Amino acid sequence: MNSVVVKLSAAVALALAVTIGLVGKRCPNLFLRIPNIGFIPWALTGNPIPPYFDPSIYAKEYFHEWAKDGDCIFASGPKSGTVWVHNIIHLLKNDGNDDFEYLLSEHNGITEFLLYPEHSVEMRINETQAKREKAKSRPVPAMTHFSHMSPSRNIYGMNVQIHPNIKYLVTLRNLKEVARSLYSFVNNFSPEFRKMWGGFPPPFSSPEDAVDLCIDKKELTFDHARGWWNVRSEPNVLLVHFADLKTHPRATIERIASFLDISVSDELMNVTLHKSAFDYMKNRVTTEHPEVYGCRNGRPGEPSFVSIVDHINKGDSDGADEFFTPEMEQKFRIAIEKYLGEYPDLIQWLETGGSYT
Repeated sequence: MNSVVVKLSAAVALALAVTIGLVGKRCPNLFLRIPNIGFIPWALTGNPIPPYFDPSIYAKEYFHEWAKDGDCIFASGPKSGTVWVHNIIHLLKNDGNDDFEYLLSEHNGITEFLLYPEHSVEMRINETQAKREKAKSRPVPAMTHFSHMSPSRNIYGMNVQIHPNIKYLVTLRNLKEVARSLYSFVNNFSPEFRKMWGGFPPPFSSPEDAVDLCIDKKELTFDHARGWWNVRSEPNVLLVHFADLKTHPRATIERIASFLDISVSDELMNVTLHKSAFDYMKNRVTTEHPEVYGCRNGRPGEPSFVSIVDHINKGDSDGADEFFTPEMEQKFRIAIEKYLGEYPDLIQWLETGGSYT
């Protein structure tokens, strides 16, 4: 009898494993319908995490469908001024006009980003192409595309050397500040957003969780910074430090404009400085709606929802030391030495910003 039970249990387990594998290969979105933990079988069957980022669009078969010569891929580091710089670029390209309801959804290429699980590659490419056609009626140079990718010779669209006519703009930040900001960012995702993505991202239970994520998912932090540092001398690559945007906004915006070949008058610069200032942007999300600088979230035909409860923050650069306990500090320093120890100039630049060679 016991042997029959064992064999039956093994058969059930095998059938379950095969079923999970087939779902993961053919219809992985079904996993995301599982409340709270759906992202786990999604990830275990080889699907990307986060589930709303799709690196496959950088493959050769897709890349030139949405990215064209003259475009800018803005590959920001996590919590390094993504929304802020997208707004700055939009203002520079549109003579200071910010008459939009959803900045990213209406004007920028977000082909890498899924707005809902069924948001296919073909749909996202078509949406980007439509934005490009719309932009032709205005004196707007090229398209700006949202990205969090690292450069790679093995990823066609992120091989910066073979795409000299595409610009790659990158923002980076002190990695301790990234960990601190990531803690509040992840914990501010709305229940509606987590429900759509199978419980992802799970909230942090403690600040230590945020530090551990930065270390364990080093491709988002250490590898991302190191990868872009290694190609910083390429003429189509520009690195911008978050701290420089805070302390020297005019000079930093001038660098961005020059890199993008945008001529900036004193009037346009003053408008851009005003409309990209924290108080101005914070007022818009408070008086209009929280996603004004982001995307319309939700499936077409369904009510939209807020993804992040509080998306516009000052980005203070003086609170990381208070966030880190001595134990967290030691762990993070060990990780920096392990992953960036061969790059002392990069370590220094990440901490303070300024010019680089």
